[in-house]
Amino acid sequence: MAQSSSQLISLEQAMADPDWLGRQPLQPYWSDDSESIYYRRKRQGAEQTDIFRIALDSNTENQILPEELNNIDIEGSILSSNSLLKVYEREGDIYVKDFGSSNVSQLTRTSAIESNPRFTTNNDKIIFNRDGQTFVRDLNSGLEAQIADIRLENIPPEDNKNYLEEQQTRLFDIIQLDQARKEREENFNEENQRLDASRIALPFYMGKNSELLLSVLSPNEKWLLVSLRNNTERNLGRAGIMPNYVTSSGYTETREVRARVGTTDFSDQQLYLLDLQNHQVANLNLNQLPSIQVNPLSDQSEDAFPDTDQEQKNRQLQFVNLQWTQDGKKVLFQAISRDNKDRWLLSLDTENLRFAELTTDSSQENKEETSDSEAIISDLMAPIYLDSDHLRLVHHNHDPAWINRQFIGANWLPDNQSIFFLSEQDGYGHLYLFDDENRNVNASSKQITRGKFEIREPTSTRDGKQIYFRSNIAHPTIYNIYRLNINNEEIEQITSLGGMSRYQLSPDESKLLVVHSKATRPDELYVSRARPNAESSQITHTISDEFNNIAWVEPEFVEIESSFSEDPIHSRAYTPTDDAYGRPAVIFIHGAGYLQNSHQGWSGYFREFMFHSFLVQQGYVVLDMDYRASSGYGRDWRTAIYQQMGTPEVQDLSDGINWLVENKNVDRNKVCTYGGSYGGFLTLMALFNEPDLFACGAALRPVTDWAAYNHGYTSNILNIPELDPAAYERSSPIEFAEGLTKPLLIAHGMQDDNVFFQDSVRLAQRLIELEKENWELAVYPIEAHGFREPSSWLDEYRRIYKLIKDTLDN
Repeated sequence: MAQSSSQLISLEQAMADPDWLGRQPLQPYWSDDSESIYYRRKRQGAEQTDIFRIALDSNTENQILPEELNNIDIEGSILSSNSLLKVYEREGDIYVKDFGSSNVSQLTRTSAIESNPRFTTNNDKIIFNRDGQTFVRDLNSGLEAQIADIRLENIPPEDNKNYLEEQQTRLFDIIQLDQARKEREENFNEENQRLDASRIALPFYMGKNSELLLSVLSPNEKWLLVSLRNNTERNLGRAGIMPNYVTSSGYTETREVRARVGTTDFSDQQLYLLDLQNHQVANLNLNQLPSIQVNPLSDQSEDAFPDTDQEQKNRQLQFVNLQWTQDGKKVLFQAISRDNKDRWLLSLDTENLRFAELTTDSSQENKEETSDSEAIISDLMAPIYLDSDHLRLVHHNHDPAWINRQFIGANWLPDNQSIFFLSEQDGYGHLYLFDDENRNVNASSKQITRGKFEIREPTSTRDGKQIYFRSNIAHPTIYNIYRLNINNEEIEQITSLGGMSRYQLSPDESKLLVVHSKATRPDELYVSRARPNAESSQITHTISDEFNNIAWVEPEFVEIESSFSEDPIHSRAYTPTDDAYGRPAVIFIHGAGYLQNSHQGWSGYFREFMFHSFLVQQGYVVLDMDYRASSGYGRDWRTAIYQQMGTPEVQDLSDGINWLVENKNVDRNKVCTYGGSYGGFLTLMALFNEPDLFACGAALRPVTDWAAYNHGYTSNILNIPELDPAAYERSSPIEFAEGLTKPLLIAHGMQDDNVFFQDSVRLAQRLIELEKENWELAVYPIEAHGFREPSSWLDEYRRIYKLIKDTLDN
């Protein structure tokens, strides 16, 4: 139903610079005393943002001037264990705030970028990273120390002489004497450096061709966990070339863009633990991870790996989320297979850990693990094996399609022994708990939330007794804030705003900062007490009067029966107020695939929302569907497109048309569709494979051939072309272009470095060769994947509307 207002939205207004909506609050956060809110707001007509502060007690707001920036609170909650100090990074430098005196001390002021600050166990030092190395700053003395000298090279050779050098040494006593003097000098200097506590420790040589990816120091300063890979085995693939024809020079300029799926070679990563007290190194041996040697495609594709007798090898791993406990005794980390079908969560306990001497067998195994027989690592000891007294598996999740990385978060509780983490193992993203002190080999994690909903952004309280999170418990399209009591697993609802809400817990844990929106109301800031069913107070009012005066169409949130799933297809329906029969309709197809757009909050597709109100004003019914592949509805809904992109989604679009005919008086022959990116891809798949489904379609920045898209996204869903060519052929619109019979608009920015303009060019050539009619390609020379200029948006949507109107009116 339309809101009571006299003003209607025009196409020109909908596609104008969005500042007219009111410039909503950005990046809000709490002050350190939990009494104020900071947020950014875009300047009118400019890209820059300003910082504002709202004092909650007086409800007053003021802008922070540039000269005041050094004195304001900075977002983040990296506190000392006694909660007396806070450390943070600002503009690449490190600061410490004393809550007792409110004094802020700047620890660094360099041209280098210092990052990732945290406290040592005793709270008397700050750990931070600079230029790939780890440093520690003593808060009392001011001394800054490099914690380890990591050198990505082999140990300097003791004897690597050619024939002439050997001859010189053999024939001339003076040569032998000089070499002996040099060796004594080197030994003398090395011994002095080793024994002199005021100097940096001797270097750790981690092997030539190594690349340091991560290094995390334990807060007790005894251990350094590092992730390495062999950069000679890594191939970024052949880069694409993108020309720019509209340049300040007047000449065509080019730039390199990403490689295609399956054309890159990845180097296996290895984890090493450095014992800083004894100057020793040990590899974390993960050869016994469950399923590490299993070929995940062996039961999915008959010809994927035809040589079944080939030697079984470990799958390549990537390591993420390395986290030490505050006492520095344990570290949590995750290993994810390069094919993204397995995720292992592991913990390493360093208490009473002593490295063993390297034997001949373990030395050979280490060489095989490093994937570089020439790499010579200094002070290398025997590996630390899985299921030893120290290294253990916390959780293993296998997904025959792909692991959902939105549900892999894991953290220590404040007791330094319990781990809470997210997993989609039961079909939805839920919370699990693991007691790392339970050394029983059969110990397993405990699921502590259950149901057909998803847990997002879990935050533990300081006492470790409760976890706050946002979730769609009440309805798949409504997100409120909840609190879990860990002991009894009871869930309490904190906010009841409906729509879409995100949150931040205040530093004193008494309040919530809530970013809230509804379908026709953009983001505003609210504050709520952190207790069940507390009222939320709105503290910003940034939506413009001009926006408020528009007669926006309120979407109806509907559940469309699916012909292929027990679960309904959640959708937004926009309906004219008249009771006409034989109505025309438009189905909008959201992009990204794994995205939820039929939630009840403000959509990231806000221009499309305004366009839909415009269409309703012209008498069209509009349907916006969360087809299978969309987020928010569980694992099975997400992975329905595995190896068959474009099939389940088009089936859902067909169900949407049936619903429109049965419920909205729509004429089945008067339905058009449009969408961008993934939505553009689905528009093409529908028009090519189901030519009687839609009367016309507009494919904006569409993927036309998945073999030309990036690796990270595409390989999850379709594997890679060399291993699973059939999946690519059944999922790429260019393979089905012969099926086009209805009017088609293709619109694409030539500077698109996400979905390349080449995708649309190749499809255009294919359509030309097929002698197809009633299609056009609209070119936008300066635009990337997401358009920037209002004139481009307006031109594109004028063309979309013209296509729809001309087709359906006739």
